[in-house]
Amino acid sequence: MSTTVTITMTYRSPVRIVNDDWPVIARGGWYSGPIECQANEMAFIKVRKNADGRCIVYGRRGAGPGGQVAGYHGSAAGYLLADDTRLIEHIRCVGASMGCPELANDCIADLPPESVS
Repeated sequence: MSTTVTITMTYRSPVRIVNDDWPVIARGGWYSGPIECQANEMAFIKVRKNADGRCIVYGRRGAGPGGQVAGYHGSAAGYLLADDTRLIEHIRCVGASMGCPELANDCIADLPPESVS
């Protein structure tokens, strides 16, 4: 049975996808402090690509397993793209929306390399 995930989007309602139809092609992750299981805050950006060429760039910043103060509210952003022509721009937008521009750099660095001659 395929699992689904619901992704928060920017400027539109959330989308629900089947994980197997949208493999992750790049990701960047961060957590506060030196030990992940004690982190007060965690964040990620992921890029998924469908076989038809569409891409989803999304991220979330929220409380980690170490807990967060009462009233804390994380953030999330996401874009559904027709293709990958403006992928870098949207990764940077997600990082900026969450206050994690360095996380965008990590995600961009994890993209499949381009072949140049």
